[in-house]
Amino acid sequence: MQRTPVVVLGMHRSGTSAVTRALGLLGLPLGPEEQLQEEWENEPLLRLNERILRRLGGAWGAPPDPPARWWALPEIVELEDPAREALAGAFPTGPFAWKDPRLCLTLPFWRPLLGGEPVAVMVVRHPLEVAASLERRDGFAPERSVALWEVYQRGAMQNAAGLRAVVVQYADLLDDPAAGCVELEAALRGLGFEPEGGDAIAAAGSLEGDRRHHQATGPAPERHLSEEQRELWRVAQGTGRAHQAFVVPALPPLTPESGRIIADLRAGKQEHRSRRRAVRLAGARLRKLRRAWRGALRKLGLARGPRRAAEMLGGEGLGGGEAGRENSGAGDDDGGADIVSE
Repeated sequence: MQRTPVVVLGMHRSGTSAVTRALGLLGLPLGPEEQLQEEWENEPLLRLNERILRRLGGAWGAPPDPPARWWALPEIVELEDPAREALAGAFPTGPFAWKDPRLCLTLPFWRPLLGGEPVAVMVVRHPLEVAASLERRDGFAPERSVALWEVYQRGAMQNAAGLRAVVVQYADLLDDPAAGCVELEAALRGLGFEPEGGDAIAAAGSLEGDRRHHQATGPAPERHLSEEQRELWRVAQGTGRAHQAFVVPALPPLTPESGRIIADLRAGKQEHRSRRRAVRLAGARLRKLRRAWRGALRKLGLARGPRRAAEMLGGEGLGGGEAGRENSGAGDDDGGADIVSE
């Protein structure tokens, strides 16, 4: 059986988890249960997506600004073998559904590795509903969340170019889960995708309990969006249902303020990583010094500890006598006293 993949695209907190759960009940395998996280994301594949984003200078919450054809960079190409291995472990045979919002940014890397041209299920949700959900879950400021939605929504549409695609409006799906699941299954079949053993009633039932805690309707919420974001939302709403070959619509430019927010997030993330690297390097130097100190003591036959070492060197023990105080002071300067005692 061909390993035809369905990739679920959409910004974090846009309803991709609910749609993925429904796809599983419609007959699409989601991968080994032990690899699935709470939100139906495959952990080994998620970690690879994070590695890709890190190597491009970003993270899921601080998307990178990669060069053209970034997937051909040597540091990215060297991840292909681990990626193939992770895919084979997660989805060895047959069709499957894979959800990870990071795919909005990384799908070009994965497309040639998937074992078949994927079908994209693109989930669209109002940016202010996404922002409210992220604020509740992660404490993100609304400006940051809407900027992230803008980047992810643009990435989802751009990276789905030419693919068979189904666009799911999350609000419509939850307004009528039964009709939405029947339409989703019919759209997949209309694109030549044949899920087996599915249960549309169970899929709809899985959505009945999903309440839209944060609804953004009417003209008032739109005032909190930039003109570019309002236009992107209109474009996303008007992309239709099913596409034999998704054509990227004319997209507005990225909001300048969103660009500045994302750039600041990347800079902060890179600074944080630099500090972590510095701490790791300092730890490595400290461990090296500890090994050298212990080696020197062993050569002198003084491996029984700093107090015994001081006594044999003529002192009265650490903290006792002039020689002891001198050795204690030297140890404090180098960190040696703490190192040996560990």
